[in-house]
Amino acid sequence: MCLLICFILVLCAAACGKQIELKETDFYSQDILNELREAPGQDGRLPGFAEDLCVLPKEGFFDENLIEAPYAGLFSETGKEVLYAKAAEEHLYPASMTKCMTALLVLENVDDLEEEVPVGAELREGLVDGSSLAGLIEGAYYTWRELLYALLIPSGNDAANTLAYHIGGSISAFVDMMNKKAKELGMLNTHFVNPHGLFDENHYTSVYDLYLLLNKLKDYPEFHECSAKMSVSISATIPGQEPVVHDFTSGNSYLRGYTLPPEGLHITAAKTGYTATAGRCLLLIVMDDEGNRYFAIIAKAASYDALYQQMNALLSFIGQ
Repeated sequence: MCLLICFILVLCAAACGKQIELKETDFYSQDILNELREAPGQDGRLPGFAEDLCVLPKEGFFDENLIEAPYAGLFSETGKEVLYAKAAEEHLYPASMTKCMTALLVLENVDDLEEEVPVGAELREGLVDGSSLAGLIEGAYYTWRELLYALLIPSGNDAANTLAYHIGGSISAFVDMMNKKAKELGMLNTHFVNPHGLFDENHYTSVYDLYLLLNKLKDYPEFHECSAKMSVSISATIPGQEPVVHDFTSGNSYLRGYTLPPEGLHITAAKTGYTATAGRCLLLIVMDDEGNRYFAIIAKAASYDALYQQMNALLSFIGQ
């Protein structure tokens, strides 16, 4: 193990210009080594490991019975500490938590969120009956910010398609961007097939990878602002017609005030997800009264109520 760590440090130093300390509990060290061996000139996936991140402890460190859902994780940004992890490296189906990656690519590629963009036939591409929709109008214009609201509050798959098309030039090209970004962030257990999260057996991620994604999104105030609203109205600009107003209300129990987080904790960003295969999913960025930040993820909870009960149980580990 010591020889392996030393070898990784030398390679990382050559790629990044500085040494990176990898702890013995870092399950990702072998994966890093393999990637570097396969592509020694490539440094695209190193930045996620060149930052000061939480490192997963060895398997069995936490009592898996404490959280009923099969996948869970709680990470402290301030302490760089994993407060709880359950199956954190195993593949899970993210459902609409996928839209966090879609939002990240929008925020990285759009300079003016008040610029208007048109909605075309791409809004229906690959969608199925009963799909979660924002009700966007083909032929109408919306600002990028309004489309982010439509993506993150009612979890509109039509908004995901529209954003993907305008950022990538096509939805398939945007998915390629998603997978490239995942690799850059060190999301080793992630592969995307679409920008919205409808089920596909080849569309998956992990708790730890979602933590890496949230750790990147935390630096975008627009993500916090657009994902943590209980309700918002946006306006469709339609040439030659009166504007059409869309009213969106979050289905998140915390944002609606139905569930209260543990005392002293405040939710600054959130995204739910659900498909029959993925179960009930939720990720949060949370701040405490002292300004410490935490990332919390639960996937495949059995029911809506169970999801929030277990998320509060997970958040209760903060401060222990």
